[in-house]
Amino acid sequence: QFQSLRTPARPPALHEEIPPHLDQSLLRLARRARGLRFAVGNRLRTLLVDVAALLVRDKLLAHPDDVFFLYFDELWELWMQGRVPASASGDVIGQRKVRYLEDAHAGAPDWKMDRIGFGFGGGGRLSPVLRGATLVPGTANGPLRRLCSAWALNRLQPGDIVVVDQVDPSWAPWLVQAAGLVITGRDPANVAASLAVACSIPAVWDVSDVMHSVVDGRGATLNGERGELIVES
Repeated sequence: QFQSLRTPARPPALHEEIPPHLDQSLLRLARRARGLRFAVGNRLRTLLVDVAALLVRDKLLAHPDDVFFLYFDELWELWMQGRVPASASGDVIGQRKVRYLEDAHAGAPDWKMDRIGFGFGGGGRLSPVLRGATLVPGTANGPLRRLCSAWALNRLQPGDIVVVDQVDPSWAPWLVQAAGLVITGRDPANVAASLAVACSIPAVWDVSDVMHSVVDGRGATLNGERGELIVES
C-alpha cells in the first residue's frame, strides 16, 4: 500500500524536534504508555458492552449501543436498581444519538450532550496564520481537510493538507496521501507524527486549537521550515 500511494522524495529525516540522538528507550516507553492507554480503554469498552448485553436481556435497554449514551448516574441506576431513569428514556437516548452523529459529521471533535460540551475549543475563530513547531521540514500547498473521525476518511484526496488531533493507526493508508500534516499536539508516539517522519511528509505539530480555526476546503500553504500554516483569505 505504501509503495502504491507515496514514494518519499528524500530519505526520512528527523528534525531537531525529534532529535536523532533521542533516547530510544524513552520513545519506546512513550509508545508503550500510549498503547496501554488504548488497551485500558478497549478493556473498559468490552466490559461496558457486556453490561449492555445484560441490560438488553432484562429489557432495560433497547439496544447495546445505548449504553454509550448514558451518564454514569443513569448507568448506576439501571445496573444497581434495575430500573430505567426518567432522564434516559428511549426518546432521550434517540436524541442524544442524533446529536452525536450530526456533530461527528460537522467537523471539529465537539459534541454537546444535554447542554454539556465535550471537546469544545476556542469558539471557531478563523485564523489566517497558525503557528506551531516544525516536525518535518518542507512546504506543501493544497486544500485543508480536517480529520475528526474515521467517517471523514473517504473525503481525503491526494494533495490535501490534513489537520488532525488524535489518530488511529488504521488511518495510516489514507494519511500517507497527504501533501502535508498539521497536528494539534506534540506527541512523538502519535501515529500521524511517526508517519510524517517515516514518509518525509512536511508536517507541523503543536498547533493548538487548529481544529477550530480552519475551514475544510480552504486553500492553504504549510511551511514546515517555519512551523506555520498560512490560510488563504
